[in-house]
Amino acid sequence: MEFDFTHELKRIYSSWRDIGTEPNSNFFDLFGPKGSGKTRAAQLFVRTHPHSYYISFSTPGAALGNFIKMALTGGGEISDWESAVDDFAAANKGLTLVFFDDAQGEEAAECIKAFSRAMRSARNIVVCRLSTTTKEYLGQRHVRIGYRTLADYISCLENMSRQDVLRLWALTGGIPAIAKEIDPSLSYDENISRLMEYDSAFTNYLPQMLSEHFRFPDSYMGILSSIAHGKHRLADIAKVVGFAYNKCGTYLDALIKSGFVKKENSSYMLTNSYFTAWCRYVYMKKAWLIAKPDQVLTELRNDIDGNLAYPAFKEACFCFIDKCELRYILPFKAFSNSQKCRQNVVVSLGHGETYTFDYVVMENDVPHFIVFPDSIDTRYTKDELPQILRAVERVKMSYYSKILIFSVNRFSDWCVHQASLVENLHLITADKLKY
Repeated sequence: MEFDFTHELKRIYSSWRDIGTEPNSNFFDLFGPKGSGKTRAAQLFVRTHPHSYYISFSTPGAALGNFIKMALTGGGEISDWESAVDDFAAANKGLTLVFFDDAQGEEAAECIKAFSRAMRSARNIVVCRLSTTTKEYLGQRHVRIGYRTLADYISCLENMSRQDVLRLWALTGGIPAIAKEIDPSLSYDENISRLMEYDSAFTNYLPQMLSEHFRFPDSYMGILSSIAHGKHRLADIAKVVGFAYNKCGTYLDALIKSGFVKKENSSYMLTNSYFTAWCRYVYMKKAWLIAKPDQVLTELRNDIDGNLAYPAFKEACFCFIDKCELRYILPFKAFSNSQKCRQNVVVSLGHGETYTFDYVVMENDVPHFIVFPDSIDTRYTKDELPQILRAVERVKMSYYSKILIFSVNRFSDWCVHQASLVENLHLITADKLKY
């Protein structure tokens, strides 16, 4: 499955051109988590923009030869980076962009040293470094690339139902390195069978990620698995894995620092739905994937909606609230620890009938009513929406109430028409969750 990197390519181009006009600014970073598509974006940029080049150090000893063939003519006598970069700088007088990928090791150090020396006099050369750092950059020149959103998956899998697209997005966590195995021409069942194969990217990616951060990754898998199965408190996690509190806390701190776990109040959560999926359907079941694959797939189908897809959808909704263009509401995270944010607010509609809002957030005395679907199959029609509007009216907190209703599915035509008549009523479907 191929994703659209148009936004990132535009940002790379803008950073390149802006930096070319700034003093003492010969570089910028294309950064993001492992598997987010940094290499793909860089290669797409080089294919479509003249005077841009890509250098990878993933194959030891091959980078110099590849660079000479790609960027220089008549470079047969060149045998070192200093000479190659000098010839490159002499031959390119216009603004030039060079990507560095996998820049580790002795050869990469020699290349970086040669380019650094050349860039002190050749102001036209700009370097973009591909990095997995989680450092928060100041300024606009650095380009961040993240995992793909639910909206990205919907645009790529137009022939599938919204529920099936959500399930695949939750399974793969939006990670392009895993989602590349999804075939849009196949059905949902055929795709999950491909993902759950013993040697697939889905089954092998998390262990690879852990091994890049920890010498003994197996020691951390039990902690991740306990969180994936609903143990979110330190005491509960330590009890499951059999560690002392201080040792378990040390391991959790390391997982947080490496980006696998996040702490919300006193609860520990996994940062990506793929980690949850791997722990629930692969961990301790690798042998089953060979001997009893149908049994694993049956468990996945029975479990995925409530324990993976729906939580992932709600997380995408929170991200939308925090980052979307609806600027009238402060980020949800700003309210999560505040008395201004109330959860599960029950409103009486009279005659024994009630309606429960998932969240009510107050900002400047204006209530914001947030409604999530009961399940990924919920469909809003003229039977459900009037009840929500009645509940908002009964609260009578403010005339200018804001209402955000989320749904995996499209809203009925009647609901859409009502939204055009009711001020500050926002119907948000899965294809809008692009954050």
